[in-house]
Amino acid sequence: MPNEISEPSESTALPRFIVGIGASAGGLESLERFFDRIDPSFEATYVVVQHLSPDHETMMDALLKRHTAMQVSIASEGQTLQRSHVYVMPPKKEITLDGLTIRLHDQIRGEVPHLPIDRFFSSLAENTDVIKAGIVLSGTGSDGSRGIVEIYRSGGLVIVESEASAKFSGMPTAAAATGVVEFTLPPESMGDSLKRWFFDRQSDHESSAFSSHDDEQQQIFRLLRDHCQINFANYKPSTVTRRLDRRLALRGVQTLSEYIDILNRETDELDELYRDMLIGVTKFFRDPSCWDYLESKVFDDLFVKADPKRGVRVWIAGCATGEEAYSMAMALHEARERLKSPVEFKVFASDVHPGSIKIATQGYYPSDALTNVSLPRLENFFNRSGEGYYICKEIRSSVVFAIHNVLQDPPFTDIDLISCRNLLIYFDLHGQRKAMSMFHFGLRRNGILFLGPSETTGRLSEEFATVDERCKVYSKRNDSKLPHGIDLPLQIQPKSLIEPYSFQPDRSPQRERLRNYDRILDHMMPATVLIDSHRRVLESFGGIERFLRVPRRLFSNDLLDVAPADLQAPLSALFRRVQKDKTKVKLPVTGVLLPSGNRGDLDVIIDPVPGDSEETPLYLVRFIVRESIRTETRKDGDSDATMMKMSHDDRELNERIKTLEEELLHSRENLQATIEELESSNEELQSTNEELISSNEELQSTNEELNSVNEELHTVNVEYQNKNAELRELNDDINHLFGSTDIGTIFLDSSLAIRRFTPRVASIFDLRAQDIGRPLRTFSHSLKVDQLNELTEKVLRDGEKFEQEVEDVHDHHYVLRIHPYTIEDRIAGVIVTLTDITRLVESRRLAEKYQRRLQRAIDAVPILVSYVSSDEVYQYANQAYFDWLRCDRDEVLGRSVRDVIGPRAYQNSKPHIRAVLEGHSQFFEQELPTPNGVIHLTVSYIPDVNRKGHVVGFYVSAANVTSLKRAERELAAAVESAKNANRAKSDFLAKMSHEIRSPMTSILGFADILDEQLNDPDNRNAIDIIRSNGQHLLNLINEILDLSKIESGNLELDEDHFDLADLLMECHNTVLPKAERNNVELRLNLDKSTSACIRSDRRRLRQIVLNLLTNAVKFAPEGQVVLACKREGDEFSIAVSDDGCGIAEQTLPQLFQPFCQADDSSIRKHEGTGLGLTITRQLVNQMNGTITVESVVEKGTTFTVNLPWQPGREVVCQESLPQLRKLPSLTHKKILVIDDRRDIRFIAEHLLVDAGAQVTTAENGQDGLEKAVAASSAGAPFDCIVTDIQMPEMDGYETASRMRNEGYSGPILALSASAMASDREEALASGCNEHMAKPINRTQFIRTIARLTGLLPK
Repeated sequence: MPNEISEPSESTALPRFIVGIGASAGGLESLERFFDRIDPSFEATYVVVQHLSPDHETMMDALLKRHTAMQVSIASEGQTLQRSHVYVMPPKKEITLDGLTIRLHDQIRGEVPHLPIDRFFSSLAENTDVIKAGIVLSGTGSDGSRGIVEIYRSGGLVIVESEASAKFSGMPTAAAATGVVEFTLPPESMGDSLKRWFFDRQSDHESSAFSSHDDEQQQIFRLLRDHCQINFANYKPSTVTRRLDRRLALRGVQTLSEYIDILNRETDELDELYRDMLIGVTKFFRDPSCWDYLESKVFDDLFVKADPKRGVRVWIAGCATGEEAYSMAMALHEARERLKSPVEFKVFASDVHPGSIKIATQGYYPSDALTNVSLPRLENFFNRSGEGYYICKEIRSSVVFAIHNVLQDPPFTDIDLISCRNLLIYFDLHGQRKAMSMFHFGLRRNGILFLGPSETTGRLSEEFATVDERCKVYSKRNDSKLPHGIDLPLQIQPKSLIEPYSFQPDRSPQRERLRNYDRILDHMMPATVLIDSHRRVLESFGGIERFLRVPRRLFSNDLLDVAPADLQAPLSALFRRVQKDKTKVKLPVTGVLLPSGNRGDLDVIIDPVPGDSEETPLYLVRFIVRESIRTETRKDGDSDATMMKMSHDDRELNERIKTLEEELLHSRENLQATIEELESSNEELQSTNEELISSNEELQSTNEELNSVNEELHTVNVEYQNKNAELRELNDDINHLFGSTDIGTIFLDSSLAIRRFTPRVASIFDLRAQDIGRPLRTFSHSLKVDQLNELTEKVLRDGEKFEQEVEDVHDHHYVLRIHPYTIEDRIAGVIVTLTDITRLVESRRLAEKYQRRLQRAIDAVPILVSYVSSDEVYQYANQAYFDWLRCDRDEVLGRSVRDVIGPRAYQNSKPHIRAVLEGHSQFFEQELPTPNGVIHLTVSYIPDVNRKGHVVGFYVSAANVTSLKRAERELAAAVESAKNANRAKSDFLAKMSHEIRSPMTSILGFADILDEQLNDPDNRNAIDIIRSNGQHLLNLINEILDLSKIESGNLELDEDHFDLADLLMECHNTVLPKAERNNVELRLNLDKSTSACIRSDRRRLRQIVLNLLTNAVKFAPEGQVVLACKREGDEFSIAVSDDGCGIAEQTLPQLFQPFCQADDSSIRKHEGTGLGLTITRQLVNQMNGTITVESVVEKGTTFTVNLPWQPGREVVCQESLPQLRKLPSLTHKKILVIDDRRDIRFIAEHLLVDAGAQVTTAENGQDGLEKAVAASSAGAPFDCIVTDIQMPEMDGYETASRMRNEGYSGPILALSASAMASDREEALASGCNEHMAKPINRTQFIRTIARLTGLLPK
């Protein structure tokens, strides 16, 4: 919880100084800079009023807390102001003061303009009990400019932000234009001025500062005058100040004295300041509505009334870069063409800036400068060139550009139209009047004056008639004299001699000439005064002061008021007579008190001055002393005057006149009082009007300046918008990061006050959102950390990081880190982070527990486990090392591999160590000497690779395989014994197969021969018995051989492509005769999905199906057998079902065992070896299939084979069974038969001769070789050679090999009783083309030879 802070007492907490701060756009940065430099000990109260969005909550209080140690809070209704406190106006509200109490008012939605700053300043001005100040910071608009006037009038201080430091200068500029601003400063400098002003209001510091400021401005003006030949004395001070502030900001200096030093050093900076002072804002056809008015109402009239010889003359004053001059020329050209007028026109365009005139003279403008130019004008008056346009030659020749200063140089004369737009707003009152006088002089009578939207004719309004007030178009009334104080022709001197701030007597020849005229008039003319129609004295000549007097009381220039009393009545009557008759009248007056002190006679003559009817009437009043002598001799020069007689002795008339005059005087005095009241009111109105005009001019001036930098501001604004978008996105990211992170973080400023914190840390320090800005030391926490405040102060002071594991009172563990917060190599605060490692600590404890358990487990394992570093030193070893090697830990850990395992074992391990350190795992065997003897180990080295991919060591595991090695030796001996037995079995089977197949060949062969020769049924029956038993014996041999191949793993499957349905049909047809003999109904059910080619071993699949069909037919006499096949997904199934005797359930498990039958009794009905199903299951397994059996005694049995469906390619249709049984003819084929058995030779010869072949026999290999060589030598080689393999003297392998060596290239068929696969391979390797096992199958034998000799396709 936060520590309690005692509240100040009411007497000390109430404020003495209240500072109201108004800000808008760009004001946040200014506020931050302001409060960064405010001294909290000043104990002032600050109220911040800013234009806020009603749709968003304000963060102003949180943002300002980072920049001041004072309390910052959102203002609330009824709250009493306190010292050293900052109050921020809440959104959707307006704030005012009722004494020292805050009053909040709902913001009026839709109010335009919205002026919350003015309202607050006004309420602050009404508070008379405190010293107050109003500050206007960056913002747009004019809010605050009215309120500061009231603060000023109530004795308060007004400060505005300088234009150079304000992001948006609208509000500061509007405030400065009121004339009540005492300081124009950047925000960081305002605090010191506030403090000095509040503590010493009577100080002369400000006035001296302003005097110094003015002197510095005069120095700058003098530098500009000497360098640029231009006097800026008649420019408005506010304009000059803004331009200077801009240059100071751009050059990064704070005072004018520093800037003067730069101007003295750098001529280029004088040029830049000169260009900034001459604000050039112009464009083609600016204010289109005004141009439309000129085209429709003015231009046509100019050409109609113009003198064809003189033409139309137009002057564009302040033309800048020429856009307006060319616009005028184009509009005049269009008007002349429209009227088809022959009158020429000339546009005189002048500007004081040579660079602008140079640009205008070139007449080249970029495309973006022509946005206001219509397409027809663009086509008629411009020529495209590159990225811009040139003014066409016709328009260019009609414009004359000249460098001209309207305040210093003589004006252009005899002008029909003068356009001076937005130039006068930069001049002060004297400059405006002087410029207007120049324009008045230069215009012809009824000439047109075209001004800017915020400019007027001012005090010369009587000399101009308003043509259109909205467009500021005026017409010159007459050719009257210029106002007093403006003399023509102007003084023309070198501009460098003009002194802007000293007023020297005018010694020009013109002025001297006028003085001489005055002296001559005073000498030659009688006492004369010039009066107007209201009897006001305008001029005096010839010593009139002798006859007139200065009246008492208020001064008056009325002729009757300054005339002697005895002349007032005559003068009044005489003046009325002259006004009535409009002719010169003379009135003799007698008994008048003369200047000599005597009474005498006077002639008073009033003569109207000739002039136009539109001009103001003027009158000359002369006083001539009559002398009797001179009257008689002198000729009267006023003989043409009408004589008006008035008797001086007529006292009654005089008394009457006097009485009337007194009454008239009384009436006039009453009228004068009324007039004075009206004039007073009029003066106030005029003053107000001039203030409004001045304010309007200032606003227009500001608008022009803003337009001049509009492109720059637009670019900056876009950049700021992008930056603001990035900042908003970044701020959102940071807020989301803070909200989602599980790391507690506190940001502290340089005073260790809280700037920001994450939600995770709030529970540890009990922080709330309103605690931002409070010192961290005022909060308690739950951490078991001593002197946390001292640690943060030390990090802030020394800049060294601090890190430590800590825990809190709830047994939560954290990593406490305190880091300095640096900005531009300056420590601006501290970051405190708390990372919750409670789970990590728990995991670490658990890991340590498991590590101890693992260590015990590793130590308990009878395997050597260790870790070796890259320098071949043991870093870790388990207990087995110390037990097996009978050594201590110190004798292993920290020692090299060589020292631990010995030189001999190390020599064997060294290549593996080198390889594992290169990153390759190693597995090898090793003998290790121990105190208990040499042990055999299987060793593995696994490299330890770090993140950089470098091997830093390797892990070692070694198992004691001494007993395993012993067992391996015993197993190897047993394996070798088994191999010998297997070889013996194979040799036995091969010999048995050979010994049985050879006589079986004779038995079956001669049975076939006898079957062809004998016709007696009994004999044929005997032959069938012989053939059947021989075939049974042959099948037995084949099954034994297949089983031997399977068990030895030598059975290899072929990969054939064939049609499954054709194969099953073939098997059905093969078994069908046997089924018919047993009266068995054999059925075939094939699914349509099986009519496709598959990829498998055709011979072995046929063997499987035939075994199952043969068994079913055998065990279901006079029954039914069904062969069915279907495809299901990626498998197909073959099922063979019968309705025979069935198999008992207890017999099923041993059904597939070798030599096992369902009926093993000695009296079983069915013969068989018991190998068929064994071989079938082995073949199915090798083909990745399964075989199952389901049987019910006396009901039947079903065998189901499931095999994978492997699609095969289409094959040419196989020959039909009848075609296969039909033997081809071997006519004219010469065949050599080699066999050591005569009976085999006889059978082979019989079969071949019966097929039409020419047969030669040989009884051994040598004999056969000789006959073959002889036949080849005779040019009649054998078409095919059939040879036995096992023969005396020379076996079949050697025979075939030597025949090939002798050059025999015909086919050789090995016909052998050796039916093993190795026999076939050896025969083919020796040179034979084909191998066929005995006994001889007639069909196979004949067809094989036919294929070898080319009679059948291969």
